[in-house]
Amino acid sequence: MCFFSRINRVNSRRGFGHGRGGFTLVEMLVVITIVGVLATISIGAYSRYRRSSLLEIAADNLISTLYKARDEVSLGKVNGDSSSDGVSTATCRGISIENKIIKIVKAEYNSKRTYDSESMSWTDGGCVTEGASAGVSAGFESVNFENDVDVLEVSPRDTFSILFVPPNGEIVTKGLGVGDGVGSDIAKITLGYEANADQKRVVVIDLKTGLAHVETP
Repeated sequence: MCFFSRINRVNSRRGFGHGRGGFTLVEMLVVITIVGVLATISIGAYSRYRRSSLLEIAADNLISTLYKARDEVSLGKVNGDSSSDGVSTATCRGISIENKIIKIVKAEYNSKRTYDSESMSWTDGGCVTEGASAGVSAGFESVNFENDVDVLEVSPRDTFSILFVPPNGEIVTKGLGVGDGVGSDIAKITLGYEANADQKRVVVIDLKTGLAHVETP
């Protein structure tokens, strides 16, 4: 009996048989709280990164749409229709903006020149437009941005169009000239989220060169 009693006393001093069974409730609550805080921070950072990336994609897609219209005109893309003499007709191409809605425009190009006896000058037919609005008489195709990306602001005017004219892709604007009370060389389209206006991307279009870039406010 003395031998076993001695062993029990040694084990007791070493902690054998009296180890802790696991974490206490307070320790578990602390760990759960730390994990929750880290998860909240990570999810918020990922959401901001995702929204920012989607805005970049939307802005790049808008610029690509503009450049595609310019390239199709300068490379001689036609609208597929034929005139009465069987010759395919060229088209003006570009974008039109009205009420924060962006549309791809394909308008008939009139290559005939007319002589004005009063001004004693020749005038090119140019892109066939209608009325004083920014609308163009040919087809429209809406530019849709995915993932809740919206057009937040358009300047210098809410309604205008930017067209590229055959055969060299010369820029013609409607609604942005001096006669329209604007006379601006720059157009800006601000993309963002209606529910989260702190993240924006501004597509800046040079109306002289047709080049565009993205700015972060």
